[in-house]
Amino acid sequence: MPTDANRQLIVAQGHGGHRLAYARLLADAARADGRRPTLLLSDAAMGSNEFALHLASLPDDVDILTAPTITPRVIAAESRRHTRYPVVLPEGDEWILPTAAGKLIHPAGVNLLVMRPRGQAPGQLRRAVESIFKAALRGLSRCRRGVRIYSLVGFATPPERWEVPDPATSAADENKAQSRRASWDDDQTQPVRWLGIVGGIGARKNVDLVARAMTHTRHRAGLVLAGSAEVPEETLYEWTQPLRTNRIPVVRIAEQLPDVEFDSIITALDAVVLAHSNEGSSGIFAKAAVSGTRVLAAGALALKRDAELLPHLAVWSRLDEDALAGAIDDCLDLPNPAATADHNRLFSSRLLGIPMEADDHAAPRGRMVS
Repeated sequence: MPTDANRQLIVAQGHGGHRLAYARLLADAARADGRRPTLLLSDAAMGSNEFALHLASLPDDVDILTAPTITPRVIAAESRRHTRYPVVLPEGDEWILPTAAGKLIHPAGVNLLVMRPRGQAPGQLRRAVESIFKAALRGLSRCRRGVRIYSLVGFATPPERWEVPDPATSAADENKAQSRRASWDDDQTQPVRWLGIVGGIGARKNVDLVARAMTHTRHRAGLVLAGSAEVPEETLYEWTQPLRTNRIPVVRIAEQLPDVEFDSIITALDAVVLAHSNEGSSGIFAKAAVSGTRVLAAGALALKRDAELLPHLAVWSRLDEDALAGAIDDCLDLPNPAATADHNRLFSSRLLGIPMEADDHAAPRGRMVS
């Protein structure tokens, strides 16, 4: 590939979850700014369902490079051909140490996004120590010339200088949403409110706890599980058995869904359930806001902060069966929320290094962030 000063390298070493959706968003924003994005992906990503969902329809002026394993050496070799714009690593958590050690350098800079800026270890003390260590590494890395490290925050959180908000977008189709809802309602003899756990479904989303809590609510609500399972399907069935025992409907959509189908399901729900054991913001929270769908958040303090900023949309609860049951009722008692406008400009502009007017003053002052 010849050197082209207008190219920009975007590195996506993983392909699970929403990682390639971020890569697509950044590639589209780079093109809109007149740049020619080059995506550096792993060989494994090319045959993945996520690639088919997010990147298969890329226009011809987006280049794709692959490597068996993406290492600092591979990134350095490819970045020599892309000299005008910063190298972007939207999945930057594992690159902080190499950056701090000076193994990732580029004439135009290196921009990293840390998706889990706070500690994830079990136990309050261990999480606090891990958070301090991560913050120290980010500070050390920023001492390197041209290095910019941003932390991902909830889309509703006013971002500080070194933060970017989770992009809020939705490709929902209203007809598809109505069709989904009608299919869920067809077998019901009484009106049902529908809660949904969507995306990759594993232990961290506490499906079993949600199922038990739903047996204690005053609203008649069914549960939709939509997305690929991170555990055997038999385990999901066991987790939701309390609902069947109590004749509460369960809908399982066991597939990886294109954005239009995924977002239409969120639109069709009465509330999305985000009962997360791990810390971090949620792109599904952002999609629900854009769709005008209520959010029942639980567990993660990052979700609590977003819920407090959007009380018309969301309710937060501890990861406790009784507390969660009450929060489900409180959430379904909320009036239908108005949809929030799509917004992803700040996410893309900061990571790509596209100047925005008064960007340094885009966030309220007052919080210390590293």
